[in-house]
Amino acid sequence: MGLPKRSLLKTTLKMATFFLITASCASGPCKQEFKDNAMTKTSVQSIEELRYPAHKRVFVYKPDGTLQCKQGQLIAVETLLKEFKEKNITVFSNKHIHNGLMQIQMCGASTGMIYVFEIPSDSMNDASKMDFKEFAKPAP
Repeated sequence: MGLPKRSLLKTTLKMATFFLITASCASGPCKQEFKDNAMTKTSVQSIEELRYPAHKRVFVYKPDGTLQCKQGQLIAVETLLKEFKEKNITVFSNKHIHNGLMQIQMCGASTGMIYVFEIPSDSMNDASKMDFKEFAKPAP
């Protein structure tokens, strides 16, 4: 009754081999695409990320320039990123968000929209000279 020992052993080995190959490819390099050397991340940004782990970074913000009743002029994020680059300040991330505060409803008043940038904490002094203020870490 049942399979002979030799046949059972072969079946078990085949199943084990299949499982090992499937499990290793599910999370390993055989599932990843190797386009344009994407696997070797050696950019300046990644080196800066290693130099400045999360506990050595701060968030700074600046209003986006918009005012209620379609007054004011939106400042492009590229303009602000260029300012950081000119001061040799690394920007790890940026978001365009509402400041989370209630705003007075009046033409010409702020809309509350701000740009938030994540920068190295040792660049905070330079950022404050550029009229940026420190911001509490935003929600993801």
